[in-house]
Amino acid sequence: MGTAWFRWQDAEYQLLIQQNREERVIKAAAWWVEDKETKDILGGRDEKTGGTWLGCSKQGRVAFLVNVTRRTSLTLAGAEVLTVQFLKGKMTPSEFAKELGRNKNMSSGLTFHLVVADMHSKSMVYISKKSPTKEVDEIKEIVPGFHFITSTGLYDLASPEYKHLKDMYSEVNSGSENRAYLMKKITGKLMNDDRAIVGEGECGTSKAGQKGYYYGTTMLEVKPTGKAWFFEDYFQNGEHKEHNFNFDIKSE
Repeated sequence: MGTAWFRWQDAEYQLLIQQNREERVIKAAAWWVEDKETKDILGGRDEKTGGTWLGCSKQGRVAFLVNVTRRTSLTLAGAEVLTVQFLKGKMTPSEFAKELGRNKNMSSGLTFHLVVADMHSKSMVYISKKSPTKEVDEIKEIVPGFHFITSTGLYDLASPEYKHLKDMYSEVNSGSENRAYLMKKITGKLMNDDRAIVGEGECGTSKAGQKGYYYGTTMLEVKPTGKAWFFEDYFQNGEHKEHNFNFDIKSE
């Protein structure tokens, strides 16, 4: 299972994403310099499919995934390639979402909660497909504000129902600690929240994820100036690892 918490188009950030995952089955984050077509893309990468669960580009394109259920190997395998298709392509987020909804071959056999965004046009779209045998369930333009995605779907933290989660995020995000430490602090609080009820079949978890547990976290920060920071923190073979990347979003 995975979760993604993000702020979109506010005064402080163009985009701030924190994605938590319970498994580590990808290569460490890096620039994909092996191929001219992907040399400006940054993210972890699946060794078999070449896909990524959270990636961004110097052109200001961002894409990330969250599992539909906790059975990751059954429900997400292959969907990570969709993020790469968007990152490499020229379609707007809306155009890509419509094509994914129209072209059944692109998503056949897959399930996913997918978000695609473009920093220059300030456009972000959520695409959900909950059954491998059915069509895309939902395509939705994401409005500015606080949001989170878990296996049950997309939630807007502007809703009074989730005020405590927004307050919690704001509280831990207001400190002066370095960003890496702050990210771990946020994770610790959110992953132990008991005040949200998850969907059917997700017993023992909160909407923030499986209580008290995370295996790896990735964070992307994009400032209104175009300054960007990508960070990942995870355990591999019992060893703690971190990777930092600072870069600029290219102007159009």
